Amino acid sequence: MIELLVVDSDAVRGAQIVAEALDRSITAGLAESLASAREMFSMGEPEVVLLDLSVSDALESVLGLLAEVAQDATVLAVTDPARSVDRVEVARRGGRGFLPNSLSPGQTVDAVIALRAQLRTTGTRILALDDDKTILVLLKAMLGQAGMEVSTCDDPSQFLAQLEEISPELVILDFDMPGVTGPELCRAIRNDPRWQGLPIVLLTGHGDPDSVRAVFDAGADDYVAKPFVGPELVARIANRLERVRMYRALADTDPLTGLVNRRRSVDAIEDYLRLASRMRQSLCLAVIDVDRFKQVNDAHGHATGDAVLRGVATELLRYFRGEDVVARWGGDEFVIGMFGMSGADGRRRMNDLVERMRGQSFDGVSVTISAGLAEYPLDGVDLDSLYVAADRALYVAKSAGRDGMAATSRAPATSIAPDA
Repeated sequence: MIELLVVDSDAVRGAQIVAEALDRSITAGLAESLASAREMFSMGEPEVVLLDLSVSDALESVLGLLAEVAQDATVLAVTDPARSVDRVEVARRGGRGFLPNSLSPGQTVDAVIALRAQLRTTGTRILALDDDKTILVLLKAMLGQAGMEVSTCDDPSQFLAQLEEISPELVILDFDMPGVTGPELCRAIRNDPRWQGLPIVLLTGHGDPDSVRAVFDAGADDYVAKPFVGPELVARIANRLERVRMYRALADTDPLTGLVNRRRSVDAIEDYLRLASRMRQSLCLAVIDVDRFKQVNDAHGHATGDAVLRGVATELLRYFRGEDVVARWGGDEFVIGMFGMSGADGRRRMNDLVERMRGQSFDGVSVTISAGLAEYPLDGVDLDSLYVAADRALYVAKSAGRDGMAATSRAPATSIAPDA
């Protein structure tokens, strides 16, 4: 039985995704039509289905297949960002998320792996607080059967210390406890910026509107009524974990290009910098702009400008290594983090990229790029200083006529006009 079914009329793209999945030890198959998808699904239910919504011109037929397979599998809808999609209808039919078709095969399989992890509760760290030890025993037994790692606390005064020590992925609080209520403790957790995104579920024996309102006013994500039963409790916890993890994944992705966004890339590059410091390795940071992008928007419209950005992003993903951080930081600015790349190799890579992009056409518009390169530790020892150095080098490249790259820590500090 296959674990991943790719439904895509683009045989080349579909085969690349299947090959990438097999390289990651995920059994996968390809269906190029709705009929073959149904046949393959009937032979064995896959865990995840990647469904290209353009696999058929009849969208209602595609949505019909989605509704069928979503009863027994997790379905991710693959969409063309340039085409409008009724996301509510896709969700109504059972779709669990959306992926742009501009993602590389590697990124697509990364998304599948992430989704599988989201749907599995094994190893999830839970911290439960209740002054009733019998309730804690029940929680540990019920959630433990689902593979969750449950730590318990029966003393509210010790809870915050355990929270620091365990760093759980979800917290369960009893509503009524001596000395402090669950909502009061929930507010205390939410007041700490480190825990603002932590899922919090309250256990309560009160079902009246005022009590329910108090749960959500305190900042809790959900509540479970006492007495609770195992299947309902596990389902509520798993659902809350899935939603939070999915929101975090979406928050890390640029919706237009499918690249990682600034926030996520900053974390990844800073991790690389710490590793480079420990291992005494080099690292290159590149800043890339699309030349005269404002003129593209002015002359051809923002839809064409968006198509250019998606096209450039796709080329960047194809060109750079899988371990390189390829991100969009906003507008037409892209940032690349290359761990273990020397300055000399980085310059060669960026010069080759500039040549590769020269003459590329997206939505009928030919584009060129300019790039600036900085090297750790010669041009800076942290991300901010490296970015400043790379941005100055980018200014040099643009001042020299664009369609080129520069790498120097001695570039002038003058900033370039935003519409250049």
